Amino acid sequence: MTSSIGISRYPKEGKNTQSLIDNAYCALYEGQAKGESTIEIFHQDHDNMDIDTHKMAKEIKKGLIKSEFELYYQPIYDLSTESIVEVEALLRWNHPKHGLISSDKFIDTAHKSGLILELGEYAFTEAIVQCAGLVKNVSDGFKITINFSLKEIDIGALLSKLEPIFEKYHVARSMVGWDISESEALNNMNKVAHDTKLLKEFGFSLALDHFGAEYSSFKSLSLLPIDTVKIDRSLIFDLTLDHTYKVTVQAIITMAQTLEYKVCAKGVETAKEVSILSLLACDYAQGYFYSRAIDAKALDVLLEA
Repeated sequence: MTSSIGISRYPKEGKNTQSLIDNAYCALYEGQAKGESTIEIFHQDHDNMDIDTHKMAKEIKKGLIKSEFELYYQPIYDLSTESIVEVEALLRWNHPKHGLISSDKFIDTAHKSGLILELGEYAFTEAIVQCAGLVKNVSDGFKITINFSLKEIDIGALLSKLEPIFEKYHVARSMVGWDISESEALNNMNKVAHDTKLLKEFGFSLALDHFGAEYSSFKSLSLLPIDTVKIDRSLIFDLTLDHTYKVTVQAIITMAQTLEYKVCAKGVETAKEVSILSLLACDYAQGYFYSRAIDAKALDVLLEA
């Protein structure tokens, strides 16, 4: 168990209750970004919760109520059978004024404003509902995976909210997967190890996303109950141009499969990359070569084909 503290002081860092609370939260998030069990005092460089951020937080809350958020899906193919085995769900905000907004534009605000639990519940509920509608058109083992940060999420609270939704729609928990980014696992190993244990016990499949983008080791992976390693697209991008990348990717595939993980290559864009990955015995692949992220209706059509 670890804890972090954010401090703001009257009157220098706030002249009323709300500003003191907001600034204390800013300091808290800054401290958590540095590591576990930190104490951080607010200063002006922390002032990320400005007027624009407050406004966006209110709009996120409103958007959740009005169901403005939706999932887009990128298919993941089995390289040996050339069939779709999974889809990765990407959260988008269909903003009434600004149009379709990717999650990187609003996810930090959701964390800072305390809306991340509600956003996570919304995203996974959408995935569960989508699974319920796809059961007749997919093979055994099909799943929808979501890359969602564990930071500032009370996993126990989220799972208690999702449990009755799985039961309501008669969806097996194994049909939904959770992707954890490599950088998050390395920076918050204790929390990630604890949370992934709970997720695994609940029934989620787990993948380590963007593997190879940082300096992770397979020793650190052994601390996490993952099922799949997803190779970062930065390694796939130069796969056909640089022999070093090919050797690196081959080493990742061999080691991961030795540890009984499945391996997925991300960011695949050419037939030549597919050919090389097949020769290297990579299990799965996703990227623009196969499909961009598509909405739920287009996914239904694709899976029915």
